[in-house]
Amino acid sequence: YDPDGQVIRSRQVNRENETAVDGDPDAVTAANNIPDAAQAQGQSGNRSQSSRDGQTVNYEISRTVRNEVREAGAVRRLSVAVLVDGSYVTDADGAQTYQPRSAEELERLTQLVRSAVGANDERGDSIEVVNLPFARNQEILPDEGLLGLGASAISRLGGCYAQNETTEQGYRLAVDTGHYPVARGYRLSDEDRLRAAVIESIMCRGEADFSELPPGRFAPELERLRALDPAQTWLECGPWGLRVSEAGRSLLRVVAMVFDAHLGRAEVPATRYSRLA
Repeated sequence: YDPDGQVIRSRQVNRENETAVDGDPDAVTAANNIPDAAQAQGQSGNRSQSSRDGQTVNYEISRTVRNEVREAGAVRRLSVAVLVDGSYVTDADGAQTYQPRSAEELERLTQLVRSAVGANDERGDSIEVVNLPFARNQEILPDEGLLGLGASAISRLGGCYAQNETTEQGYRLAVDTGHYPVARGYRLSDEDRLRAAVIESIMCRGEADFSELPPGRFAPELERLRALDPAQTWLECGPWGLRVSEAGRSLLRVVAMVFDAHLGRAEVPATRYSRLA
C-alpha cells in the first residue's frame, strides 16, 4: 500500500436537514376562524431544527505485480584456477631458456579470464592465474590413444586412425544396432606416427622439439618454413625444432600442413571438409 499514490475511486455525500414544531393543533381560538391567521401570527409552540452531513470515499489501492522466470540451475559461486606457461628465449646454439611472465601480463590474463567466465565480486567469485613452467615432452612419439565420439569424429587407437560415419543418421544407426560407427580407417606407419606427433605438438603447443631426432630429419620441411617467414618475426625454426610466437598463432595450421606427407597425393579425395584460404 502506497499512501502517496492513492486514487479516489468513488465518493458519496449525504446531507440531512430536519425541523420540528411542538404545539396543540386541536386548541379552539378566535384565530382559527380567520383565514391565514396562523401564517400571519406564526406557528406557536416549541421549534427544533437539526442537520447532518456525511461523506463516504472509496480509494483505489495500488498494487505491484512482478513475475520472475528463473531457468533451471543457478550459479552460486565460481572458483577458477588457470595455469599458464612462461615464454622461452632461444639462443644461437638452439638452447631455450624459460622466462616467467611479468606481473602486468598476469594481471591482463586475470582480467581476460574474469571476462570470459563472467566473474562477479558480489557473488564471491575467485579467479587465480598462476605462472609455472609446463612439463616438456622428451618423447615425441605418443603412446596414448584418442577416442572420437560423434558423427565424422576421428579416433587414434593402436597405431591406427579411424573416422566415424560422416552423417548423424548413419552414426546413430550403427550405435543403436550395437556396431562400431566406423566408416573407414588407416593404419599408421612409423613415419606417419612421427609426423602426426609433430603436427599435434604444433597445433596444441605452438612448437615442436627435434632434439631427440637424427640431425637433418626434417630439413626439407624446415626450408619451406623459412620461406614463410624469412625474417623470423613470428616463426623461429632450426635443427632444434620450431616455435611459433603469439603473433603467428593464427598461422599454426599453415605451419602444421608442411609436415603432412599425405597432402597432394592422388589417393586423397577431392572433396574435403575444411579449407585454408
